[in-house]
Amino acid sequence: MTTRTTTKTVTFAHERPDYEVVGAIIEYFKQYPDSCHHPKEDIIYEKFKALNPGRAASITDLQGEHREGAERLRRVARIIDEVINDQDLLRESVEQIVRDFIDSERKHIALEDEVIFPAMGDATAGHQGQAAARPVHK
Repeated sequence: MTTRTTTKTVTFAHERPDYEVVGAIIEYFKQYPDSCHHPKEDIIYEKFKALNPGRAASITDLQGEHREGAERLRRVARIIDEVINDQDLLRESVEQIVRDFIDSERKHIALEDEVIFPAMGDATAGHQGQAAARPVHK
């Protein structure tokens, strides 16, 4: 049975979250990835696509992944804002949106760590090795 609750009673694990901490987490995810992580990653990914376009195309659309992550974050920010502003919400709806964001970020990070970064490393290391093996002409 689904029960409707007001935001004053919406909690995670039966405790009211510290919304200052939740807000700080949301701000971190809004700022850091797009200001630091993704620009660096995009430069490397573009080099990877140039060096090995077939492999890059077979993996994923990294920028698309980032856009989808940003949209999930906007949903989390909106629902938490609604909670803070005492909107009448289903607890399950709030939890589902937050869990979707967390699960998706974990999958995205695993994809980067297990597939994308190793493939980028292999491609760029091979290219660097080829460049190092070329003779230097003066």
